[in-house]
Amino acid sequence: MTKVLGGIVLAACIILAASCGSKSTTDSESAPAPVLNADGATTNLPHLSGPPKYFLDRLGAVVIPSTAKAVPISSTDQVAGMGWAADGPAQLLAGGVDIVIDGKAYAAKYGAPRPDVAKFLKVPAYTACGFSFSFPAAAFEKGKHRLSVRVLNHDKTGYWESDTFPFECQ
Repeated sequence: MTKVLGGIVLAACIILAASCGSKSTTDSESAPAPVLNADGATTNLPHLSGPPKYFLDRLGAVVIPSTAKAVPISSTDQVAGMGWAADGPAQLLAGGVDIVIDGKAYAAKYGAPRPDVAKFLKVPAYTACGFSFSFPAAAFEKGKHRLSVRVLNHDKTGYWESDTFPFECQ
């Protein structure tokens, strides 16, 4: 999905190449599911008005996830993704990125090189606006889930949140 804000096309990508699932079992016992800590920086910050400056390019195998009812995710994969985000109003790098799944915020790694974004948007400060994340699939139950991206403003005093994108653990 391409969002247009003030006549500027916003481009970014997230790749959720991943999945969710159930516990693996042996004949005599089942392994405990991994536990994810909801460690997102946005948990106690205010939601800022307006859309975030980001673009969701891919979710699982779906190239334009905004057109999918629910992206199927295999129970044997990791929930993983990558993309870019920035503090649009300040034209600076964001203060960080959280990935929100079913209302819980998880920290993404932020600061990966994205010279393509800086060049496209003509904002040199965006050169390192990439992010990535990876979560153990077994931490999520089978069924439908919703993912969104929270972009912290550069001074980490608030965040913008994207629309949600459905995925289904199978």
